[in-house]
Amino acid sequence: MMLEEEVVEIPEPKIKNRKELHQFLELIVNKTYELEKEYQRLEEELNMVKSYIIESHKPISKLKADDYEVNITKTEDSTLFVVKFKRADMRKFSTLYVDTFDERFWTIHTVEKATIVDPFISKIAKTEFKEDYVWFPTQYMERFKEKGLLRSITLQYSELIEGDEEKSIGDLSMKLGGSASEEVLELFRKLPQVKSLILRTNDQRLSHILRVCEGLSHSSPLSGIGIKHTISEDEISKFILDDIIYTGKFTARGGNSVDGHLYLLRTAKEEYATTIKYIEDEIAMGLVEESPLRMSGHPINIILSRSVEDLNTFSNEVISCKYPFRLWGITVEEATDKVWEIIDQLKEEDAYIPFELDPITRAFTANMYDSTRLTYDELNKRLRPKGIDISELDAEKLITGPKNDKRPAEPFYRKSFIEKKLSRGEELLDIDKVQYLYILYTTDKNHLSGSGDGKHHNWSSFVKS
Repeated sequence: MMLEEEVVEIPEPKIKNRKELHQFLELIVNKTYELEKEYQRLEEELNMVKSYIIESHKPISKLKADDYEVNITKTEDSTLFVVKFKRADMRKFSTLYVDTFDERFWTIHTVEKATIVDPFISKIAKTEFKEDYVWFPTQYMERFKEKGLLRSITLQYSELIEGDEEKSIGDLSMKLGGSASEEVLELFRKLPQVKSLILRTNDQRLSHILRVCEGLSHSSPLSGIGIKHTISEDEISKFILDDIIYTGKFTARGGNSVDGHLYLLRTAKEEYATTIKYIEDEIAMGLVEESPLRMSGHPINIILSRSVEDLNTFSNEVISCKYPFRLWGITVEEATDKVWEIIDQLKEEDAYIPFELDPITRAFTANMYDSTRLTYDELNKRLRPKGIDISELDAEKLITGPKNDKRPAEPFYRKSFIEKKLSRGEELLDIDKVQYLYILYTTDKNHLSGSGDGKHHNWSSFVKS
């Protein structure tokens, strides 16, 4: 056991720039390694180099957290800051070194104890400072195996969706160290194949055991990984023992160079930031500015490793905006019902036609939806004071019927006409956009063309909204 008097505290220097920070972190990493070699284990009280990736949407001057006093000091480097914090019940301030060179994805270094720093980082990263936070999924975590020798794995699983039936795997927490870590992880991933082989033996006892164990393949997300990363320079082997957590935390548990730790941190941040940027720029769905009825991006498909017994409960949990997913959404049925609710309200009131609409759309909407029958001449008399000739509506294929009974054209009557406009890059009328959106809305899935109460809602009520 390490005696308290044998642990020599390294005084915290006054960091003025990145060079001095690097030297300080290097000193701590080497000291950690020396203590590990001498005592064969790392004690809880030992201060190790810890680094965090957090995603920020505010300047560092706005950094604050409830129940904490926070002081921010500049250094000689314009994007390196010293942040000191403490709660009211703490005796002294703790220190973080915050690198904001990447304005969005910051890196934070510290040698304070994890029990002090982790709650503060969690608070500023998940609640106080932003709406997003770093989360490495299992597939991403497993990539670290390619960057060094696997030392340990941490598996954590918690069943969030409660049901009436008893779960074979409710909660799982396990940390396994040693050279067999990778083989154990691989076994968990291949348990379904092992089960299928055992089933051929017709051994019911083994089948029951494996039915339970099969749940491990779906309930063993890799939440932490420990690796030994080696850098060889001029025949001198430099290495770092790093523990990486899915929340973007990197702990240097020892080594003879901090460079490996900083390399793992930097490359992980770059890969993560590149992925997020690709999702936002290429995948996120939105309207194309040059052509308002063209969509950019595409949906993200999430492939689940097992079937979902209660899809409604599962979906409601995922889109509830709660931790850990923090996703918000509504079901298609809820959205559809809301649309028809708004339309029904508008039908009971005098329709308001916004002035921002183009003249043809305003004239069409104001004059064509009338309970009385309109002849060609009567409609023309109504339109001319507004500076619109009936021939303009005719050219846009907005009216149909014989001369003594003119009626508004339904969206599907104009579908090919609107699509030709789109293909030629012509500017669309507001009524073109509304009608084409209606076409897309009602043809995406047939059951969406009516409300949840089974009533049929026609185009004439839709366009007035």
